[in-house]
Amino acid sequence: MDAQTAFGASRRHFLKTGSLLLSAAAVGLRAVRAGADEAAAAGPALRIGLLTDVHYADREPAGSRYYRESLAKMREAAGKFRTAGTDFVVELGDLIDAADSVETELGYLKAIDGELSSAGQCHYVLGNHCVHTLTKDEFIEGSGARKPFYSFDQAGLHFVVLDACFRAD
Repeated sequence: MDAQTAFGASRRHFLKTGSLLLSAAAVGLRAVRAGADEAAAAGPALRIGLLTDVHYADREPAGSRYYRESLAKMREAAGKFRTAGTDFVVELGDLIDAADSVETELGYLKAIDGELSSAGQCHYVLGNHCVHTLTKDEFIEGSGARKPFYSFDQAGLHFVVLDACFRAD
């Protein structure tokens, strides 16, 4: 297994495990505050939609990536998030794939972010493909992202969005 594959596998494991821990923490805090029976009757404290590694690009499939299919998949996911009544969605990085020019990447971003933002309130974690050609500021200005990193409160819980693609800018 090469380093790139190992990194991808460990990143997916980290995101999956982290998502499960986040969900468990939210449910656990609700149970502590209201009592287990009341929490079970009231439902989850928050409904959070999570997605990652969309890699939208207007280009032919390569390996296991079907770049153009991402728009339809995002449209379907956004509909599911709306139907489920999510309080917010967290996009965990690599919303778009790399391109040779800023203009092309901004086009990818505009298309896929239009679908994602239809899900409601969204929070964005920068991924390495999101800022392959774009600067962080260009990604933020071209999407619904707020900043590379920040925190917010919702339903009595504090959330921290970290810059998962740290570099000098």
